Formats: sequence, C-alpha cells, structure tokens
Amino acid sequence: MRLKSTVIDNHDGTVSIKYVPTATGTYTTDINYGGVTIPSAHITQQVNSLHCLYTYRSIGLVLLCQ
Repeated sequence: MRLKSTVIDNHDGTVSIKYVPTATGTYTTDINYGGVTIPSAHITQQVNSLHCLYTYRSIGLVLLCQ
C-alpha cells in the first residue's frame, strides 16, 4: 500500500517526510532519489495510533501526536 506523503526541505541539507497512516501495523518506507532507491534510507516503524502525524527526518524518527 502506498500512502501520500509530504517532503519538506529543511534548508540545512536534510528533508522531513510526513505522512498520516490509514491503519495500524508495520509500515516500511523506502526513499528514492532520481528514481533510484537509497539503500541506507530504509525505515520500518510500528504504528499503534491513527491520531498521530509521523515525521521522519534524517536525524531520526519524530512522532507528533495531535
């Protein structure tokens, strides 16, 4: 399943990727650049709440519950 995500340029050499999950469970994210998957940018996380906005930034995963 593919989720809609938003990519934000942090203007410091990193980007943030935000998405809202549609179901609980394990989500795997692969990041592509120029159509090529970046092997070190593979992210797996467990989603236990649908009332959260999940944000990944290059320094780690930040969970922002609303």
